[in-house]
Amino acid sequence: MMKIKKIQIGKIQIEYILQGKGIDLLFLHGGCGSFRTYEKFIYDLSKFYRIWAVSLPGAGKSSTLPRDWHFYDYSKVIYGFIRKNDIKPIIVGHSFGGAVSISAKAKYPEAFKNLVLLSAAGIKHKNPNRTIFKVMIYPFKILIPSIFDLQKRLLLKDVLVNLWCHPFDMLKIAGMFKRLDLKDTMKSINEKVLLLWGRGDENVPISYIKVFKMYLKNTKVYMFRGDHGFLYTQADKIASVLRKECK
Repeated sequence: MMKIKKIQIGKIQIEYILQGKGIDLLFLHGGCGSFRTYEKFIYDLSKFYRIWAVSLPGAGKSSTLPRDWHFYDYSKVIYGFIRKNDIKPIIVGHSFGGAVSISAKAKYPEAFKNLVLLSAAGIKHKNPNRTIFKVMIYPFKILIPSIFDLQKRLLLKDVLVNLWCHPFDMLKIAGMFKRLDLKDTMKSINEKVLLLWGRGDENVPISYIKVFKMYLKNTKVYMFRGDHGFLYTQADKIASVLRKECK
């Protein structure tokens, strides 16, 4: 079991785990859970990297979102986190965590080595309410075929913890997601960005890759078997890509 640590960034307390040795990699989770959903993915990547995985504010056992919280406040907290730990990591974000990663890299370009987006949010959806509904029911939907699958049980448990600990934060995050449009933010990122996607992703479909490529100056795309949660089962292949592309 991974040891959970806590750190204070201004008025926000962040929980995180640190696993492995080597080049620093900061992993940011999606919007429905915390780092707990990704424990197997984190463990597999920690064979090659020193993984820092946080629970973003409003998730897990980190602080609830302040009343005046805005989306771009996430990047300030992430920057404070890496400054306090004196690291310059590769930043890897999944789904909503991908959007936070874009924001952080754009605002603090020298603070991170590489930007890696896994089925990332950040583009305004044509029907955001439908997308939010898909994201919210995803953990329950994938549980149906097998309640004995460890990853599925981890995901469902994490979502239930978030609903219990952060019910109003979940609503705030859904509201931020509906308004989220980082096209102009992406334009300021000059370094190569890796786009890693599941071929069967219905939550953030592969058609959005074309939009990312329009606004990001330098991208490289890798496709994987699976849906929005492709990283749960493709950690070894993702690690192979990162080792090849992120020096």
